Amino acid sequence: MSITAQRLWWTTSAAALGMALGGCSASNGTSAPSASPVETQQGRPATQICGSLLGDEGSSALEKLTRSKHFAAPATSGSIDTRSLAQAAKQLRGEAPVERSGKRIYLCLPEPRDAHTVGTLQISTQWLHLRSGDYSWASTDGHFVFDLAGKGDKSTSAPYASATEQSAWLGFNCPVGPGKSDDTVLTVDVRTSLLDSYRDSDKPALLTHLAHDSAVKVAKKAGCFAQSQLPAGIATLTPLPSAD
Repeated sequence: MSITAQRLWWTTSAAALGMALGGCSASNGTSAPSASPVETQQGRPATQICGSLLGDEGSSALEKLTRSKHFAAPATSGSIDTRSLAQAAKQLRGEAPVERSGKRIYLCLPEPRDAHTVGTLQISTQWLHLRSGDYSWASTDGHFVFDLAGKGDKSTSAPYASATEQSAWLGFNCPVGPGKSDDTVLTVDVRTSLLDSYRDSDKPALLTHLAHDSAVKVAKKAGCFAQSQLPAGIATLTPLPSAD
């Protein structure tokens, strides 16, 4: 199955994200008015969650996607456990060569704390052994492809990103551990489910900014940032044209 096809069935279980506001009973039996969102804000800025996984680029994208400036990031959610960058890098380097894909390592499960946002968002990384035709260097209706290096290199060693309104996928060269094998790339996924707080045409670009910022941190911690050819930061993203 091609990467383009994979994007169509990526879904995650929906969960309600938001902040519950409630009042308390006063001594005279009457209910006190509910506290305002400002008074009950809990959480930290996006740059301070998940072991500082996100820098300015990623945190700005996350804030726009969720309409929130305060977040929590649980280490465990359901059956999913997250790993720090150091833990993830160690695990990635120690994995055996993969036939198709390596173990998915979750890096962040951000939860907005001061917005009425419904849905879930996950950031993860894993190895992927590419097959012929896995990369499609052309955008299609609802599916956007980005040349991150901006050099026109359409090989498997070039950093590659694709996104829809629900998810973003980014692959890059990282010759450590399983990445020493030909056509094996390190990937970062951003997956959402029912994340309906941000409805606009640039949602795929925002998800790609989030994936790129995370990928830069992963590549640096894994010791392959120079080989990845990832730009340190991206101000704007322009999707590649369609094949027509």
